[in-house]
Amino acid sequence: MQKEYEDRIRKDIGDLGNAANEAYKSRQYDKGALLFGKALKLSKELDDTKLIVRYHLWKGACYVENNKYKRAIAEFTQALSLDISTANDADVFNIMTAFVDVGLSIPTRLEAINKSLKQCSDFIKTKETYWKATYLYIVSDLANLRGDKDKANELIQEAFSVWEKKYSHYIADEYLWRLTKYAIEQKKFAIADEYLAKWDNYKNDFHISRKRYKAKINIELNRAKLKKQKALKVARNFAPFDTDEPDYLITAYLINNEWKPAKEAVIRYICKKRSSESLYTQSSCFTFLGDYHYVVARALLGLPPVDFKYDKPKAFEIIDKITVENDTVKRKRSFKDKLFGQADVQISLKEIKKHLKNAEWAYLRAFEISKEIDQRLECLVNTTETRTRLEYLYKFFDIILGYVPKRDLDFFPERKESINNKQI
Repeated sequence: MQKEYEDRIRKDIGDLGNAANEAYKSRQYDKGALLFGKALKLSKELDDTKLIVRYHLWKGACYVENNKYKRAIAEFTQALSLDISTANDADVFNIMTAFVDVGLSIPTRLEAINKSLKQCSDFIKTKETYWKATYLYIVSDLANLRGDKDKANELIQEAFSVWEKKYSHYIADEYLWRLTKYAIEQKKFAIADEYLAKWDNYKNDFHISRKRYKAKINIELNRAKLKKQKALKVARNFAPFDTDEPDYLITAYLINNEWKPAKEAVIRYICKKRSSESLYTQSSCFTFLGDYHYVVARALLGLPPVDFKYDKPKAFEIIDKITVENDTVKRKRSFKDKLFGQADVQISLKEIKKHLKNAEWAYLRAFEISKEIDQRLECLVNTTETRTRLEYLYKFFDIILGYVPKRDLDFFPERKESINNKQI
């Protein structure tokens, strides 16, 4: 009788698991989480650790896809608290790496992440070779998020080498994407081209994720080469096929002073992402909003587009060329402007002030979130990036509005001098 009951329960678990897998494949993640949860509940009735771990993994995976990171972490934590010696090795490894991956996305505190990485490192010592590649990739990701680019690059190269030895016939897109991105950031374009050629050699299995990686890399490469129009063309061509709200399209619009479509893209992005549990995503919402208002202020004054990563603003563009008379901001024509017959720029001070104040508000919100991220990961990467934007913005405040907000010293207490005395 007991065996019949157990057999029936196992059949129900199998049916629920199959239905949940179908829901996951069709991106019905709420339905998938519900069905995996039911299969998990029945697995607990049987006290089958192997099944319990598996369904914790897949229920958590559904939560990850829905950006419900805290619920995902809870599922992974419950699984890892069990006696996992009888569980499937692949499930255990996937839970360990998923825990760290989600932990980096939130991010959780560095101490918890390092503890999980140590657990993962100990687990894979006698396991599959390619698992080492996955582990190294995650460690590289952590190094990158903490600003250690050299270590991140070294680790990802080792990871890719391990992967190629095991699976020479199958390319790991995320590994090549990271390698290519590091080469571009260091302006090593010849090396970047070599990695791109590796991608081109793999004609098979050309799925949407590979197209996304290649599109983002081509956008990055054109940005680094200051071919901004070409970067925008690539972004526009691929964006309609992307299932997510593409942040790279917003960036491409902004670096080309295409601020009208940028506004629409920023609004769509914020509407979709504002409830995210990831601090990185929350910060990016405010950063994009700040960048939009900063770009509009520059565009209204007839200033060229900028890219904070590869083509930062230059102080001489506004110093000695912009004057404020009554309620009007004037920008004198440069020699190039005169050559092409462009007139002096005149714009309402009220209009410029609105965009500068909105940009400041957004950047300050982003800075607060960045501080929390950096405190958790024990680094200064995110606050430094946001601080740089505020410094350029406050140069505008100084020249156009005649003052630098006093709160800059409150935000940067380690500073000994005012930003308007800083050479940019």
